[in-house]
Amino acid sequence: MTSIKCLIITLFALFCLCSALPRVVNNVQPNQECCSSTTVFDANTQYCCNGVRGTYAADDLRGAENCCGSRPTKTGQTCCNNVLISNPNNLACCGSSLIQATQGCCNGRSFATATQKCCADSGVIIAIDAECCGTSSMTAGFVCCNGRGVDPNSITGSNGCCGDQFDGTAFDSRTEKCCQITITGIDGVSQQRGVVARGTGECCGSNPRTLAAGEVCCPNAQDPRASILTITANRDCCGNQFYNTITQKCCSKDDSNVYRILTLNLNGGLDQECCFSIYDDRVSLYDPSVQLCCENGLVSGRNDDLGLTGCCNGASYDQRTHQCCGNNLVCGQGCCGTSGYYFDTEICCDGNVYRQYPSGETGCCSGVAYDMTTHTCCVDTIYKRQDSWAKAQCCGDYYFNAEKHVCCNPPTDAEIIETNLSQDLSEPIGKDFVKCGDNCCANNGYFNEYQTCCDSTIYDHNPGNGYRCCGSSIYDSDLTTVKCCCDVTDVDEDCL
Repeated sequence: MTSIKCLIITLFALFCLCSALPRVVNNVQPNQECCSSTTVFDANTQYCCNGVRGTYAADDLRGAENCCGSRPTKTGQTCCNNVLISNPNNLACCGSSLIQATQGCCNGRSFATATQKCCADSGVIIAIDAECCGTSSMTAGFVCCNGRGVDPNSITGSNGCCGDQFDGTAFDSRTEKCCQITITGIDGVSQQRGVVARGTGECCGSNPRTLAAGEVCCPNAQDPRASILTITANRDCCGNQFYNTITQKCCSKDDSNVYRILTLNLNGGLDQECCFSIYDDRVSLYDPSVQLCCENGLVSGRNDDLGLTGCCNGASYDQRTHQCCGNNLVCGQGCCGTSGYYFDTEICCDGNVYRQYPSGETGCCSGVAYDMTTHTCCVDTIYKRQDSWAKAQCCGDYYFNAEKHVCCNPPTDAEIIETNLSQDLSEPIGKDFVKCGDNCCANNGYFNEYQTCCDSTIYDHNPGNGYRCCGSSIYDSDLTTVKCCCDVTDVDEDCL
């Protein structure tokens, strides 16, 4: 019994699917139009509303714009949410009902505008003298705090909000204090906050507390790692620690919470600076007047006063004559992998250096240099140019004459390169995608003059411009007795 039910359901589903496809309808009369994929109607005497055909009554309003669901609207009616309602006074819709002139509409529900109002964000109807707060109401003049109304003038309870209307915490500003910090991270901007007992000092960090006399917040109140430390002579904050301002240097990395305390070199000059590695948290001290800070955090001697000295793996070099390529010091004007090369006489192809061709038009093809005046590169294969061909093109990695052929849906360049690297093929991959024709129909070629492609199917016909597609079928649009009828959800005239 179960298998029979499954068969019936499957057949019904196939019927529904097939009936929704566009169809070619024959013997169409001059005044008839499509109503669905299987029916036509006479627009002078019949209506078609959402694929349902019927005969107009005398008081029906005509035209597709007057349909309400599967029926036409009558004189004196209004369509509210696909429901026909008698409306002699031309009232407005609210959901599936009409509302009076003294009413408003709030999320599909009516309310009395004289005594009520609508909270647009939540769709809640509240009293006219109240205020919206989340999914409820609050007294006018109150502060909305996480869906709860707080009286700012209260003398017996909470009178403030630490945060906002969505995730705040109510607190008593007479005895408590709101401490909150804004944190910017890889997931965006967030806030941390807390309510603490009111006292002297300031809030400190994301676990807030007030400061006692003689205490300081390190590095600042807006840092989530801040600590409260006691002030003494010659000490200052470095991150959440103190350091000696006479014998030590506080190094802080830009746009990060990295802090390092280093001991000053007494022979290193008075203006020692921090040299941070761009790769990790390594840091050292250097004198900018005689030394250079390298990207790996190491210090090298400066060779000039013009800023022409560079760093390469912790060693200094003259940037006018050398390059640092992959931490290798080499001659040249630029880097090609770990090698140097000169722009005027050489070319870099995927990390390989080649001499430029005398023609002055040298290109790269899969890491190999070639003369672009005599050869063509198709993805990763170099071909000798065929100037005698009327129309030469690449189809993937295959070079062909496109005068009477077309390239249909070849693999991507990346897919071709990956296949060629993993397999030893005797023929170019793109060769199988070159077809006879001047246009593509899916993976096959066809000629526009005497063929038409309809939904991946090629049809032969006599030369002419009247042939049109109707889904996967074809018809002659010059015949007035034939029409392409689409499903009511289709918007394209020919259901393409």
